[in-house]
Amino acid sequence: MPLVKNADTEIDALLALWNEKRGSRRLPPRSDFDFYTCTRWLGHLSIAKIIEGPKTYLMTLHGTASAEYFRRDFTGRFLEDVFSECGMPWAIDAYCKAHLTREPVTMETEPFFLNGSALRMKRIILPLGRDEHAEHLLAAIYPITG
Repeated sequence: MPLVKNADTEIDALLALWNEKRGSRRLPPRSDFDFYTCTRWLGHLSIAKIIEGPKTYLMTLHGTASAEYFRRDFTGRFLEDVFSECGMPWAIDAYCKAHLTREPVTMETEPFFLNGSALRMKRIILPLGRDEHAEHLLAAIYPITG
């Protein structure tokens, strides 16, 4: 299991970075969130590309810590399929909300069982794009401990 950090602290810091990069724009571009800028959250970050079609959210990067929590790598897969296979179809709702509102979305899950373990997770989903058009969703997920 990855080193556990305080979910609130990490998510608050990522939201502050998103707001800083956004400035006076509606959305910050994906290019503002490179490897060096996001070092603190590496492993916990995932990026979904927004695609027009029957399936919308293609995971282009699934962080290693997140993959370890779910015991599978979602890279190259559509989130609609992944969440359905994991028995969590409700999880796609937060991605839809961030995409459609172009606003950050945070959520805490109720306890759920995944691969035989009870988990509660905190997630933030941040839309990235140009002008008013969301092109990617940057997500970070952390276990809630205590």
